[in-house]
Amino acid sequence: MKKISGIENVEPRLNEGKTIIKLKAGNQVRFDDLVKVVRDKAFTPKEARITVQGEFLSGGAKPQLKLSGTNEVYDLTGPAVAELKKFAGKTVLIDGVIPAPKDKAYLKVIQLKSVRPTP
Repeated sequence: MKKISGIENVEPRLNEGKTIIKLKAGNQVRFDDLVKVVRDKAFTPKEARITVQGEFLSGGAKPQLKLSGTNEVYDLTGPAVAELKKFAGKTVLIDGVIPAPKDKAYLKVIQLKSVRPTP
């Protein structure tokens, strides 16, 4: 994983069945690239707890976050979504969970836990 441009540190925690990945500021790492590396190493990817920055999009049927750096768009779910209305069109930092991928793909969904404005 350290060979992926944009990764600052990788800390495997085999006893806990997880790996902590810290990305460099301004990275353009895509989640699907991380999933591919995990699968290529014969491991099963699980849910990902994330902190990401992006622009909250409120114009569509579902609230969404456009990630800074990659411009990927993720649907947002969870009770904390109601907090986002005041951030429409603004850049925010969110904490959330991307559910475990199924089969070869994963859903571009973030289960939102908290949101805060960027400094």
